[in-house]
Formats: sequence, C-alpha cells, structure tokens
Amino acid sequence: MVIISTLGVGCLIGFVMLWTIFDLSGFANSWIWALVIAFSVFAATTLNLMRIDKRNRKSMSEDMERWSKIKATQRPKARKPEEFEEEVAEIFRRYGYKVSVTPYQGDHGVDIKVITPTEYGIVQCKMYGPMNKVGEPAIRDFYGTMQHEHADVGYIVTTSDFTEQAYTWAKGKKIVLVNGYRLERLREESSHLAT
Repeated sequence: MVIISTLGVGCLIGFVMLWTIFDLSGFANSWIWALVIAFSVFAATTLNLMRIDKRNRKSMSEDMERWSKIKATQRPKARKPEEFEEEVAEIFRRYGYKVSVTPYQGDHGVDIKVITPTEYGIVQCKMYGPMNKVGEPAIRDFYGTMQHEHADVGYIVTTSDFTEQAYTWAKGKKIVLVNGYRLERLREESSHLAT
C-alpha cells in the first residue's frame, strides 16, 4: 500500500512538472528537463522505499537481538505446548493465583483459569518462535472467549511477541498481552517468590 501510494504521488508530481515544462518552454529543452524530472522522481521514490525497507529490517533485527540476549537457560524450557502451559501456570501460582490448567484438547481457547478473591481471569498460551508474532485475529477471538467465560480479565502469554495491530486492538480492553521479553522478566521475578 505504501509502495503504491509513494509511486502514485511520485508519478503525479512528475506529470505536473512535465506538463509545466512543456507548457512554459520550447519543445527541444522540454525533453531534457522531462528526463531529469523523471529520473529525480524515480530516485526519490526508490530512496523512500529503501528507507521504509530499512526501518522494517531494523525493527525485525531489534526483536531478534532482544530474543538473543535472553540466556538460553532463561528461554522457555518447555518443548511441547502442554509443558509451556504448565510453566505459565506455575508463574501465576507463584504470584498467589489459584490456578486450574484445562485439558489440552478441547479447551475452547482457555488454557489456564486464574482466580483471586476479587478477579476471575483466563489465560491463553501461544508457544511461538521469535519471528512468528501473535496477530490481531487471535486477540479478537480470545476477547470473544473472555465474554463467553464471563472473565474479568484475560491474559495472552507468548514466547514471541504481538503485532502492532494486536497491541492497538487490545488497548482499552481488559486483556494483558505478555510477550517473550515480559515473560522472562516475570519468570525471573517469580523465581524468588515461594510457591
């Protein structure tokens, strides 16, 4: 979308400038100026696209760098989704929640139920690789599950991260998004708490 709009704006500017040159100057000089303008528009568009690509690559490399800084011993020890759910449940237990892990199959989007005297919450665990982010559709589906379960709050915990659209959609709702980096912090902090 950005590429198309950038190219469209570049072509429109080039067309207006070309029209002005043809209109104001003689025909012989207009071809030289038309080539200069066309090249300038092409160069500006290319540089803009390279800048956008560089920004996207930088964001991706920052995510990978953050993940690589986490010591191998701190990364999720779980090798299966069920083990990851148990690992997350243990963190909630350490923080004083009453925890109930649902059966792995047929859980209808609720992996863990967490309860305090004032709050009923549900947790969904997503064990993803560092480059596979949880998107907005997963957040929307989970929000529907929260309504069905009459949950006061919902937690989505992932070993990876969330897309910007997911973060935006969750704003203002009682959904707590816990990415891999935050999960590691919670794991470290909770390791000092008694079970």
